[in-house]
Amino acid sequence: MDFPRALAVALLALTVSVSPVLASWEHGLAEYEAGQFEAALSHLLPLAEAEDVRAQEIVADMYFFGQGARQDSLEGLRWSRRAAALGSGEAENDLGVAYALGDQVEQDDAEALRWFLKAAAHGNPKAQISLAKRYLYGVDGVERDVPLGLRYLDAAVSSDHPRALTSLAKLTEQGEFGLRADRREAVRLLERAAEQRFAPAQMDLGFHYAMGIGVRRDPTRAITWFMIAANGGCIRAAQMAEPWVAGHTDKAVETVRRLVAEWEAAHPPRQRRNANDLGPDSSCAPIARPGALKT
Repeated sequence: MDFPRALAVALLALTVSVSPVLASWEHGLAEYEAGQFEAALSHLLPLAEAEDVRAQEIVADMYFFGQGARQDSLEGLRWSRRAAALGSGEAENDLGVAYALGDQVEQDDAEALRWFLKAAAHGNPKAQISLAKRYLYGVDGVERDVPLGLRYLDAAVSSDHPRALTSLAKLTEQGEFGLRADRREAVRLLERAAEQRFAPAQMDLGFHYAMGIGVRRDPTRAITWFMIAANGGCIRAAQMAEPWVAGHTDKAVETVRRLVAEWEAAHPPRQRRNANDLGPDSSCAPIARPGALKT
């Protein structure tokens, strides 16, 4: 067989062998994003077993959060370890979270820090956020280092991560850690996070419009963001929205509901989650006496 023909045969064989793998990955990812978790797992689990690190990351999440399989943190951690061995920043971050919380492993701040540093070096924004908190406040066994903490936070913000944007918004509004206080910039940061369906940012943004902090006061826009955040599971936003709905005309309520529906249609949800994004947030914590939004 001459060389050109042999090369063509080899390329054809490679294409035939790779195409089913690519198709299985694409099908599995599409099913996962659509919330069809059992079907997704049937496509992704064989790929994970074959050392496809992308599939291993998602399979780990599926066990962590009970998506398509019974919730099993130990099994999720096993998949994270396999993915971390292949250099996955997502998986390294999962291991950092596990050691920080003592979830299925003995709680160990030093080991958590080691994994967060590895994940951050691989560009994982969630790990960068965890490191920013540790260095800014000097917690979890880390000596306080504000410049280093701000660098980690800036790195996460550069990835447009919504939790990082929300954290920087709060620091910018208050002018903490030597940052220049700038309420308008804080609102812009919250808007970037809110557009990514991050409920705590949506709640904070609604509050800014309700009170006129950094923006012109706009009760309609405020309640729209509260209702969007409530749809995302933010309890405090639901408490703020409920009395407003009860105290306004059907026409006003219908206008807000239309705005909410239009926003939801333009921002389809994504299912991918990570343990480091699921902790309680003060913006969404229930309040004892929710008050109606004044108009």
